[in-house]
Amino acid sequence: KQRIIWPSSFRHGDVTDYIENEKGTRDSLLQLVKSADVITASWVGDKYKVNVGLLSEAILEQNHIKVVNNPGKSADQLLWYTDGVYRIKAIREAEALVMRYIPSSYRNPNMLRNTVELLMVSADRISYDDLDTDSRYINVRNGLIKVPEFVLVKHNPDVLSTIQLNCEYDPKAKAPTWEAFKADFCRDSDGIVDEEMLRRDKIKAGIILSNFPMLNLKMAFIQFSEEGNTGKSVDGDVWKKMLGLEQIANVSFKDLATDRWAL
Repeated sequence: KQRIIWPSSFRHGDVTDYIENEKGTRDSLLQLVKSADVITASWVGDKYKVNVGLLSEAILEQNHIKVVNNPGKSADQLLWYTDGVYRIKAIREAEALVMRYIPSSYRNPNMLRNTVELLMVSADRISYDDLDTDSRYINVRNGLIKVPEFVLVKHNPDVLSTIQLNCEYDPKAKAPTWEAFKADFCRDSDGIVDEEMLRRDKIKAGIILSNFPMLNLKMAFIQFSEEGNTGKSVDGDVWKKMLGLEQIANVSFKDLATDRWAL
């Protein structure tokens, strides 16, 4: 609920002008507020009632929401576009977002559940196979990197991305510490940097960061060393931080050998 008043008669005047220059008082200001009409959202009615139909329409107008049927899940999933990426929202998470549109005294579990159910049947439906398929873009926190130009553009809800790298893109950034680490990482037993290994490591990094479907590559990268303290764990921790744990799978060699669908 809102009450809107214009206390000052000055052009671009505010409450300070009203009090200091127009001889207004605190009591007269409060009286103006009390006498102003109460403005409520179109879906909020009298007697603590909310029209969930109007509410769901308003939410869909103000947000980018999709519904997807995930072959690996028994029920449809709700995707809510937030901060440049579509996030899968569980029922409770979606209800928490709906609560923002309802005055606290009007909320009840049935209302929240019914609104989310309406969103599930009213939002645009897309195929699971359409998600994360646009290899022209890499999603980062401050925008979309358009490749191969490597130009940063604004986030776009038409790009159906559910994966956003946990970093920002700065084309002018330098990484001397990381480059030195990678040089050490790719040294042979004689202490000489293996340029071919370094080149392959860069290819690996490019593929991991890209939005290119890994299944189309028909290849795998394996890091192996008989010695300890070679940087493998540090390298893995960096990727975990950048990709997010939800994009990391922990599968043993035994499982890979015995189950072709382990990944």
